[in-house]
Amino acid sequence: MKRPRHALAPFLAALAVACSAPPITTVFNNEGAVCLVSEPSGAVRAKIIFSECIGGCEKPTVAVCAVKDTGSGILRISSRGEVTTEGGACTLECGSFMTSCTSAPIAPGTYTVTYGERSSQVTLPTTGVFVFPTQGDPVPCP
Repeated sequence: MKRPRHALAPFLAALAVACSAPPITTVFNNEGAVCLVSEPSGAVRAKIIFSECIGGCEKPTVAVCAVKDTGSGILRISSRGEVTTEGGACTLECGSFMTSCTSAPIAPGTYTVTYGERSSQVTLPTTGVFVFPTQGDPVPCP
């Protein structure tokens, strides 16, 4: 005698496969928006926003950055972020993925800021400017 098949059997089988899928890693190298803020000490804090929204299955695993004064009127910013996406039950949550870093004190003046292949001008000290916004020209940032 053949057992009757449950109506949810195909769905449950697909769910079991999705839950056992290997994790997928997304890497952000020198990507995203950059906000620069001068600290009272003269140091510059860079806030890197890799993504405005990572979902409930995505987990940040690496988030680092650096701000360096090259000594020739150039500030070099570098960053790396990694997000691992795992199978299984996901939520509909959406959260920002970001990191920040601070330089040694930097003298006031106008600098060329480089970030990956992009460059822009900034005058220090600054109360906060997106030198590399997600879209458009530099704009104030928090």
